[in-house]
Amino acid sequence: MRHLPFIALAPLLLLGLAAETAHAQADPPSDADKVRPYVGQWSLTADDPEAQIDRAVAEGTEALGFGLREIARERLAGAIDAERRVDVRLDGEVVVITLGSWGPHRLPLDGRFVRADAEDGTRLQARAMIAHGSLVIEQRTGEGARVVYFHRRGDRLVLGMRLTADRLPRDIVYQLPYGRARIARR
Repeated sequence: MRHLPFIALAPLLLLGLAAETAHAQADPPSDADKVRPYVGQWSLTADDPEAQIDRAVAEGTEALGFGLREIARERLAGAIDAERRVDVRLDGEVVVITLGSWGPHRLPLDGRFVRADAEDGTRLQARAMIAHGSLVIEQRTGEGARVVYFHRRGDRLVLGMRLTADRLPRDIVYQLPYGRARIARR
């Protein structure tokens, strides 16, 4: 077996080190690049989303006294809808989001809160960011918050929802699956 002298291997070692250094110095993907897998129109694919939401509301209100629990469940049932359509677009470093009838709203991806309106006209603060590999949309009012987490599961989009309110003993948490919307052809 022939042994190459160390000096003959030195250029190869230097080339490998240079390539590794160049790779390490490459720019990490921008937040806009991380949003691209979520871009598009999505349709709800859950068989019975209302039942999932009802279970989440029941769990979130279970610790309330009977009378208060029934009032809270009735109010929440009227206020929480499964978003039938979700539209995510990208405009530079701004995500343009429509959740059902809420939106479209332009939210910078840097996590900064901006003013927005709820479906009923209530003023709120909203923001968008990438956290733990998910696109996160947060809406806040003086009474609580709604945090929407989008993540991909194969070719599906999963919308995770967390609703918090000072008057609730537990957060209301649920997940709903979405598939790419089919565009009707004329």
